[in-house]
Amino acid sequence: MVNDVVMIPKTVETVPGCNTVKLFNGNLLSNVMKYSFALLFFCGLLIANFCQAQSVDKDALVGQFVYKTLLFDRPIDMNADGKSSRKFEDEADACAVDIRYEFNADGTGKCLMGMSKKKCERKQERLIKWKVRQGKGTTKMYLVISDADGFDPTPFEIVAQTETGITIRGEFNDGSDSTSEGSLELIKQKQ
Repeated sequence: MVNDVVMIPKTVETVPGCNTVKLFNGNLLSNVMKYSFALLFFCGLLIANFCQAQSVDKDALVGQFVYKTLLFDRPIDMNADGKSSRKFEDEADACAVDIRYEFNADGTGKCLMGMSKKKCERKQERLIKWKVRQGKGTTKMYLVISDADGFDPTPFEIVAQTETGITIRGEFNDGSDSTSEGSLELIKQKQ
């Protein structure tokens, strides 16, 4: 049988009755213990803050919102003039930019297009349902808009919400039979 010999450096002391090692006269171990609680507390606060859902005031969404701007992620040529732009208003006529959403407290509403312009041939009024929900596995909040019968729900990430408006991000019609990713900014109308 071979006996193993363990050499303990002179700066390390053993603690009687304990199998642990007291390093550097106890200073290092006590400092680690002292600051580990503070470190765990700080990490806990950081994780709790990160895991909280984005704050969205659903009651502030009740009302009328009008179009301010729609910025696509990539340039598109909706009007087939050979010039692409990321700005919806550069590619659409005044009637298409005349957009108004009405969100009622009961989760119903309307999407109106071309209604305030006198010479719009394509006036549209569409009944909708809307709700706010948290994304699965994320802290992001979404405004989900669907047809009045609940068909075809479309989620839009709520990027910003202020007293004067809201910015949502998602897939928007790009004039063809497809959609493009972008951000829509709406201004809240005073009642």
